[in-house]
Amino acid sequence: MDAASVAAFVSLAVSAAALAISIAAYRARAVPKHRKPTLSRERSKRIKRYVLLKVVCIDSEDPDKLFKELVQRVYTALGPALMARCGLALVAYRRDLGRAILRVSGSPDCVKHVLLALSMLHVLEDSRCLAVPLRTSGCLTRLRKALRVYRA
Repeated sequence: MDAASVAAFVSLAVSAAALAISIAAYRARAVPKHRKPTLSRERSKRIKRYVLLKVVCIDSEDPDKLFKELVQRVYTALGPALMARCGLALVAYRRDLGRAILRVSGSPDCVKHVLLALSMLHVLEDSRCLAVPLRTSGCLTRLRKALRVYRA
């Protein structure tokens, strides 16, 4: 064998060994694709949604009482764990239409929990008034048009 073929053989063996070492190192450090990073953007991002709801009362009961205590009643229905994660505020309401806009801020699951609490509110408190969520939107202007209130 001449020197050129020996050099080519050694070069090929070294490159194959380097390739094997890099593959082994990659497999040792690689994170499986089904795992998410511990601090993903989805978990840290807070959202803000607006819920348009209609209040219907039986036996001509006054819905003003429910409007004034709506946020506190929903917080009570959510419980202390969700109360700490979700922010609620009554943005606007119209007594004559029986409609209100509720702002929900927090994790994306907060909106689902608040909608569930609103639909279960009359059962939990044995109330004569029923709060029915009509629409959920990320844009307050759209819901104000439905409520026909253009200024806060």
